Amino acid sequence: MRTVGIWSIIEGMNAAELYDRDFAEWAMRNAELLRSGRVAEADLDHIAEEIEGMAKRERRAMQIRLARLIQNLLKWQVQPMKRSASWQHDRRAAFPDSQATGGEPQLPPGVGQLDRPGVCARRALGDA
Repeated sequence: MRTVGIWSIIEGMNAAELYDRDFAEWAMRNAELLRSGRVAEADLDHIAEEIEGMAKRERRAMQIRLARLIQNLLKWQVQPMKRSASWQHDRRAAFPDSQATGGEPQLPPGVGQLDRPGVCARRALGDA
């Protein structure tokens, strides 16, 4: 019986009030409002904030993946004697096209100079 009371409170809240109380319900309600064209009732400030946050998280995740890829490519190029069977397997999984062409994985442009690999990686990520 108590749950019904909570749901009646949530149902009575506008989209902006729900944001701090029940994020999942907030998201569903705003999606419904936007799909039905009732934009004026949607919580546009929080929606914009969530979209910005999502973009930042995606960009950061891509930077991390790119840095890991560059790190692996540098190790591949600099340490050929340490290429273990598991490394070979990981390389084939990461670079399926290189197996078909018989080629080796290539470093992205601007990362070929191995003076200081950390600087090269930052350069490739656009941080230098």
